[in-house]
Formats: sequence, C-alpha cells, structure tokens
Amino acid sequence: MKPALLSVAEAHERLGRLFTALGVEEVGTASFAMLNDPDAGKKHYIPETESVIAHTFVVPAGSQHTLHLKAPSEPGDYPYICTFPGHWQAMRGVLKVVD
Repeated sequence: MKPALLSVAEAHERLGRLFTALGVEEVGTASFAMLNDPDAGKKHYIPETESVIAHTFVVPAGSQHTLHLKAPSEPGDYPYICTFPGHWQAMRGVLKVVD
C-alpha cells in the first residue's frame, strides 16, 4: 500500500459523504440495502465488506475533509462512491494510483 490523500469538498446543499471502495456495484448495492437496517444511520451507511478500503463519515455542505489512506500498491484506477442511499450511481470518482 502507498500513502495517499483524498480531499473531499462537498458543494451540495444536502449532507454528503464520499466512500472510497473497490467493487462499485457490490458496495453501492450493499449501501442501498442498508435502508432496511434500523442502525444504518449509526453506521453512516458504510456496508461491511472487504471491498471497502477507506471511508469518510458525513461531510457537511460547504465543508471539506482530507482522508489519509493507504492506496493499493498496484497502479490502476480505483473508483470511489457516495454510499448515502441513492447517491452511489451519480456521485462517484476515480482514485488514480501511479508509479
């Protein structure tokens, strides 16, 4: 793993949170399924799966957060998504790991 920084700037009026993950479909589907979990809010809609490599909690509108994480050592594109219910299909990005 390589040291990395991911800076999150949330410009939406609503609360938002980004979630760095591998396996976008798996994590997105698992986060949506958490709507049936009465403790989902307490878990910040972060599904328990090995596909998650790092996450932030809620980043309030107009705020920013810097996530310190260990990026995968293998160069490549690693997608990240927002796991707030219904957001993962539109709110996403890519962490690019290079040599």
